[in-house]
Amino acid sequence: MNSTNPAAPVEGDAAELLKLQAHATLEIFRKRLILLARRAFVQYLLRNETGTTDDVRPLIEIPDGINPTFFGAVPGPLARAGIIGKAGHRKCPRKEGHARENRVWELIDRDKAEQWLIDNPAPQDETPAENLEPSPPASVTLSPPPVVTAPAANPETSPPTMRPGRSLFDAYRERLEAGR
Repeated sequence: MNSTNPAAPVEGDAAELLKLQAHATLEIFRKRLILLARRAFVQYLLRNETGTTDDVRPLIEIPDGINPTFFGAVPGPLARAGIIGKAGHRKCPRKEGHARENRVWELIDRDKAEQWLIDNPAPQDETPAENLEPSPPASVTLSPPPVVTAPAANPETSPPTMRPGRSLFDAYRERLEAGR
C-alpha cells in the first residue's frame, strides 16, 4: 500500500507478499477444495503437459456460497516443489474471466508429480461441505470467555463507551463537543 495514497495499487514485493498471505488463508479455509483442485491439475498436466487452472475448474464441484478464488492457490506449492513451471499466458476462456491473462503452467518433473499424487491422496469423504471451515479438534472443549471486571473508568481519560446504534465516530464527536 502506498503511504501517500492508500488507494494506490500495491506493486512489486509487497504485492507478492499480499498474494502469498491470501493464498495461505485460502489453504486454511478451503483446504479440501484446494487439494481436490491441485490433484486434478497435476493429473491434467500428466496427460497434457501444459495447462491453466481453468482447464480443471469444471472438474471440481464448488459448493454454493463458495468463491472460486481458491483456484489461485492451486499452482504455487507445485511450482515451489519443482513439479511445474511457468510456460506463458493465455486469455481466460470463461465469460466471468473477462478475457484476463491466465498463467499457463507446464509439467517439469513427471516423477515428482506422480509422487506428489501418492503423498497427497484425495480426501476420503467427498461431502462438499466437509472441511470447508476449520473446526476445533475433538479434544478441545469450547467455553465462554471469563468475565473480567475492569476498574471504574475515569471519564476524562478513558475512551468513550459504545452503545447499540452508536458509532465510534459519534462517540468521539460527542466527547469533543462536550469539551473532553
